[in-house]
Amino acid sequence: MKEGYLVFDLGTGNSRVAIGDETGNIIGIRSFENIYHQESRNPEAKYFIPKEWLQKILLEMKLLLSDFSQYTIRAVTATSAREGIVLVDQRGSAFIGLPNIDKRGNERIKKYQQYSKDVYRLSGHWLDPLFSALKLLTYKENYLSKEKTIIGFTSISEWIGYELTGKLGIAESQACETQLYDTKEFKWSEELMDIFEVEEKILPDVYAAGEVLGYVGEEKIPFIVCGADTQMAVEGVGAKAGDVIIVSGTTSPIVAVVEEPLYDEDEDILEDTLIENRQAIEMIQTYSEILNGIVEMFGTVVSNNLNTVMKWLTSITLVISVPTMIASFLGMNVDFPFNTSTIGFYGVIIISILVTVVITFILRKRDLL
Repeated sequence: MKEGYLVFDLGTGNSRVAIGDETGNIIGIRSFENIYHQESRNPEAKYFIPKEWLQKILLEMKLLLSDFSQYTIRAVTATSAREGIVLVDQRGSAFIGLPNIDKRGNERIKKYQQYSKDVYRLSGHWLDPLFSALKLLTYKENYLSKEKTIIGFTSISEWIGYELTGKLGIAESQACETQLYDTKEFKWSEELMDIFEVEEKILPDVYAAGEVLGYVGEEKIPFIVCGADTQMAVEGVGAKAGDVIIVSGTTSPIVAVVEEPLYDEDEDILEDTLIENRQAIEMIQTYSEILNGIVEMFGTVVSNNLNTVMKWLTSITLVISVPTMIASFLGMNVDFPFNTSTIGFYGVIIISILVTVVITFILRKRDLL
């Protein structure tokens, strides 16, 4: 039997299940499109139902393992989009998923703007509804039903691990995307918990990439913690300090690798970035206007050329129609003067030529031919 590794990749737009070998080659892969739902009260509030996703994931996993039954799975791992979380209720059931595209945090962000610098100082991220803390807070205050109690949460990648092993944990790279994790001290921040009113008891244990979360099935196959897809992609290409990596995907983030954490509490880098961004937008708008002008000018030239051709064809048609019309009249099956004489034939020809010449002269004089 050949040995392989089972990998789950839960992205923003779609999810994949793959089997790979120890060199990193993909042996087989299956995928499906992710289905999201929208809260009726807020079109920005997106969610998914974990049971729906889990059924599709397990189905694709079974089909893949059936297609490659000659492989023995040595280990299982998962990666997923950043900033998304799955909430667990008092029965230990994962009951709702809040993906990275969920922006329900905008409902509460104004209240917490005063803590923006504190959040940045501790988490390394400016306050934003993209991250998990505001999603969790907003869901708990505005959307959580009375019969539900949140007893824990985890990232989407480690949610798969929870379903397969029963162990609730989170990869460190995913914890860094919650805005509840102190990226300097590498631990959950009590100050951030106080800001976002999150109880410590619902925070999952943090695992480093490569650690074993738990074991799957009777075969005791280890589930290896991986982490956020962007960070894992940067690690996977062997990026070093000074490298800039573009991770292709739904969001396609640009990542700069540095030796030490980069903090910009005075917002100088952010301000410079915004200025450059505005200048780039203005430049794009200018070039867009120039391009639109060129397109319109080209369309005008084409239209003028078409009008010239049509005018010329119309004039030619008029010139040709005159002798045709004379010949048609004289070709009728009735008596005309000179219709039995050869003089009549030549007379018709001469008259047709004279009329054609006159019409051509008139058209040319009026610049119609």
